[in-house]
Amino acid sequence: MNKLLIIIIIIITTLSSCSKQEDVTINKLEEEDGNFLPLSVGNYWIYEVSQVDTNGNSTFQKIDSTYIDSDTTINNNIYFVIKSSASISYIQFLRDSSGYIVDDNGQKYLYQRLIDDTLYTNLLKSFLGDTLSFTYRKMSKPPTKIYCGLGYLTALDAEVTRYLAYTKTTAYAHYYYSSNIGLIRRQDYFSFTGKRTEYSLIRYMINNP
Repeated sequence: MNKLLIIIIIIITTLSSCSKQEDVTINKLEEEDGNFLPLSVGNYWIYEVSQVDTNGNSTFQKIDSTYIDSDTTINNNIYFVIKSSASISYIQFLRDSSGYIVDDNGQKYLYQRLIDDTLYTNLLKSFLGDTLSFTYRKMSKPPTKIYCGLGYLTALDAEVTRYLAYTKTTAYAHYYYSSNIGLIRRQDYFSFTGKRTEYSLIRYMINNP
C-alpha cells in the first residue's frame, strides 16, 4: 500500500509540474514582452526605401529617416513629435496610452497584447451614403521572422486591410514592429501599377527614457 501511495504522489507531482510549466509557456506566447515602439526624444530609425513589384523585384529609391524631435502637451496628455527627413511637412503625434500607441486623434496604431483582434476600423461613405472603402487594422504574429536591413527579426504585424467598393478589391499593408526597436519593415498597398513602396530598417538609435 505504501508503495502504491508513493507512486500516486509521484504521478500527481509530475502532472502538476508539467501543467504549471505549460501555463508559463502559453502566457509568454500570448503576452509579448518588450516595447515595440520606444518613445523617447532623440530616438531615430533609418530606412532603405524601395519600389517592389508583384514578382518581388526591388528597385532602390532613397534613404529615409524617422525621428522623435520633441514632445508636446495636447489635451493634458504628453505626445511625442515624430518627423521624417523625407518631408518637412510630415509630423505625427504619438503617445503610449496604457500599452496602446495612439495619435492625437485617438487612432490606435499598435498594441502588442491584442493579437488577432482589431485595433480600429474606418468606414468611408459618399454623401449619398454609399460605401467607398472600409479599412481596419489588426495585430497579428507572423509565423516566421521578418527580414530587414538588420537581418531576420521576430516581429508583430500591425496589418492594415483596405476594401475598395468601386473596384471590389482588397489590399493589404504591413507594419512590422520588433521588441525594443520599433518599426523594422513597412510594406504599403500595391498600387494599380502593380508596385508598392517598402521600408527596410538599416540603422536605429534608442535612448533610455
